Amino acid sequence: MRILAAVLLSLLPCYGQGVPAVPVDGVPFVLRAFDNHSLVAVGDFHDMEELHSFIRTLVQSPRFPDAASEIVVEWGNSLYQDVADRYLVNGEMTPPESVSAIWRNTTQGIPSAMTGYPVWDSPVYQQFFETVRAVNLALPLARRIRVILADPPIDWKAVRTREDFSAWLDRREASFQSAMEQVLARKHKALVLIGEGHLYRLRSQPGSLTQIEIDRPGTTYLIVPHAGFGFQNSQLEPLVSAWPANSIAPVSGTTLGAVPAGAINFNAMFGPGGPQNDPFSGLLLQDILDAYLYLGTRDSLHEWKPYAYIYQDRNYWNELHRRSRIVSGQAFDPAGHGWDNRTRLFDAPSGAVIVRIGN
Repeated sequence: MRILAAVLLSLLPCYGQGVPAVPVDGVPFVLRAFDNHSLVAVGDFHDMEELHSFIRTLVQSPRFPDAASEIVVEWGNSLYQDVADRYLVNGEMTPPESVSAIWRNTTQGIPSAMTGYPVWDSPVYQQFFETVRAVNLALPLARRIRVILADPPIDWKAVRTREDFSAWLDRREASFQSAMEQVLARKHKALVLIGEGHLYRLRSQPGSLTQIEIDRPGTTYLIVPHAGFGFQNSQLEPLVSAWPANSIAPVSGTTLGAVPAGAINFNAMFGPGGPQNDPFSGLLLQDILDAYLYLGTRDSLHEWKPYAYIYQDRNYWNELHRRSRIVSGQAFDPAGHGWDNRTRLFDAPSGAVIVRIGN
């Protein structure tokens, strides 16, 4: 941590370069981005209430179906693509347990070590699907939005060991890339909603979006939401804190774009050897993303945790216990992490160990 801090602080003179970033209304900005790009990605900072409110507003825009015909999401198991198509595009009445299987049965359908619950159990993901369905029901069939489920087609019934699970986990990045490439093959345009950690343009560790951009330059556009600047937040957040909420600004050539990229890397995941293997090393914000989405100051943002009632479903509760024992050897116990349903995004739940730089 001290080494990383020294590296970032040594780059502080860069902040004076460029002009201030100029924010504009976020929804029209995203829609205009489709004029020149086939894949416009908005990084998902998982469970962030304010971000998902913005996404729902974007999808509800009357202009959205004309800008993009598809949405690629991380929070859906591609095994259930036919269920999603029937429910969201065809508008069929579908049993709730069949719909919830879309996000409950992904490779992330396990209790997280950081939160104690599966990440997609946050109600913001169910609300996303309900929003798309409501929008589609008001549209003629030819204009309806298709949601592409990008997580690998894991069949949890066949998962019996940690090795079974790991084999599917290793396929995630390739599955994301395949989903996006299929959009391009259809000559369609898509909003891409995948965790920002998978989307950053890191040439030393190219993820799915980076690989597509390498193969097809100019195809992609990446927007990342503000979630603070780690331990330098008090110093750097004034670069954006005067912006209107739900606004976006391009970062290239701006003072914001000249911020070292590592300032927004919250997870200390540098692999063997520590910070010297940090893929963000030597990069600026403008190197790893195109535009910055401001939803509010870091301390005003919220994590929307699952409603406890969903675990009254005895079948789901038992299945989470089974998965948890396979993956971690421990029983499913979300209460061990505290259970405030709505918390500030960076409040550490009781008993949890948060491995984030500067938080």
